[in-house]
Amino acid sequence: MADQQKKSCTESADLYEDLLKCPGAKRLPGTGRKVYLAPRRWITQLAKPQLEKAASMKDYLVIKESHTMAADKKFIVAYLATDKSNKLALTFPGTEEEQSALASMLLNEDVIALIPQRNGKCRQFGDDNFECSVSPAQSSGSSVTDETNTTVELSVGCETLPPFYFGDIPTSEGTFSGETGELKTAQAGDV
Repeated sequence: MADQQKKSCTESADLYEDLLKCPGAKRLPGTGRKVYLAPRRWITQLAKPQLEKAASMKDYLVIKESHTMAADKKFIVAYLATDKSNKLALTFPGTEEEQSALASMLLNEDVIALIPQRNGKCRQFGDDNFECSVSPAQSSGSSVTDETNTTVELSVGCETLPPFYFGDIPTSEGTFSGETGELKTAQAGDV
């Protein structure tokens, strides 16, 4: 019997680094004003986080490549009620037909969600191995000063925390950077 090469746990990349707390460093909590959504079936090739291939701990959960979208498919843009979304809860203003329809459609869809944080960097919920669980709810308010909102809570049980998506995000408004949140190219006619 030929000698077989034994694998060792020491063959894994050692990416551990000190995690510093920097007093005075600016940290903006919460999410941005919008979320990018696409049914997974619209994405023909899902880019992956670097994980053990990363050069440093900072890059471990970073997706640097862009997802490949099916022909004529783009991420949809859904605007959120500001300062209402946290812990994967997306709050859309209102409970009208459009908000209700989007929440209902997402409930029955295997969705990929790219959620910009306030610093512009996008986090991705959902991947090839783990479906994004969607739980919708609506608040009609009980007095004239209350708000009416549609909330979609996203959760995903996966191997890591939601990775950072630094690829391109094609939308009907143009192509956005997942790393900075900036508009890279506007759609024709939007200039």
